[in-house]
Amino acid sequence: MNCNEVREALSVANEGAPPEVAGHLEACAGCRAWAAGLAALPARLAAWTAPALSDSFEAKVLASLPSTRRTPRWALVAAEFLIFALGSLAGLGAVWVFSPGRPTGVRPADPAALGGGGDLADFVTGD
Repeated sequence: MNCNEVREALSVANEGAPPEVAGHLEACAGCRAWAAGLAALPARLAAWTAPALSDSFEAKVLASLPSTRRTPRWALVAAEFLIFALGSLAGLGAVWVFSPGRPTGVRPADPAALGGGGDLADFVTGD
């Protein structure tokens, strides 16, 4: 086994490592030191305490953040005007379309008024 394989085996082994790992640890001083550090890790983590934060920590963090860019007031007014104008045009269009005195659209042609017979089938086929 090489050093990377031994260190990976030690990292995932809960109870014990395979016999090949023990042979490698006898021959490799670097992996022995790494295994000793790994064994001491739970005790070091149990003794660790979080560092105390200064009273100005929050202010320093907020000051380090980039400032947000605000939309200029004139852009908001222009957007409101545009929305109002489009809504007004839509409303005027609806009033014009649905006004009671306005013709309702194209009326179908009367086949008898076009000449020839009064048969609608002849009119459609062109006979």
